[in-house]
Amino acid sequence: MAKILVILVVCLVTCYANEVYEYEQAPIEDETELLLDLLSQPIIPERFKSAEFLEAWGIKSRLGAFKWTDCGGAGAKVQNVSLTPDPLNFPGTFTLGFKAMISTSVVAPIKGELLIEKKVGSTYVKIPCIDNFGSCTYDDVCVLLQSVTCPDPFVKAGIDCQCPFKTGNYNVPTASFEVDAVAFPSGDYHVRGSASNGGKVMACLDLYMSVA
Repeated sequence: MAKILVILVVCLVTCYANEVYEYEQAPIEDETELLLDLLSQPIIPERFKSAEFLEAWGIKSRLGAFKWTDCGGAGAKVQNVSLTPDPLNFPGTFTLGFKAMISTSVVAPIKGELLIEKKVGSTYVKIPCIDNFGSCTYDDVCVLLQSVTCPDPFVKAGIDCQCPFKTGNYNVPTASFEVDAVAFPSGDYHVRGSASNGGKVMACLDLYMSVA
């Protein structure tokens, strides 16, 4: 279950940024357009800002490096996550590594919930779900993954990107992905993903990262 969160995030970042997903854009409310305009503006990551700026905005602690947390779940445990370069640069290549243990085999449907926030001033602002990208809820991630080609490093590590996900230990030391477009404008981001089955949260992963 933990690996499904990693696969989901990787798929959305790489596929969306490289325009693999092709959806017809629905009309957007004016308030949403204003919010997207705000979030699309490049912001210097806090690690590069002066102490005077942080004090002026009431920011007591800054994001100095990529960090991750296993935020609970009944079926999986994330043991390690690495992401380089830090900060990330788009377009460009990013390298992901992770180690996880799945203790409970779960079959479809697997509900996926993804929260993506960008820090504006002293507050993380939620990026809305547009065309299946952003802070979205997926009723069945298994359906979404049916059209995904599993990356070679995942295959070599014995990871099947299709449901069901079997119990076991999974380790991907490094897997590199090329993103040809600007997936995220510069700034600090918070990403939280969870997977649930039958109303029970099976895995949860919390990430804080910066884009230069």
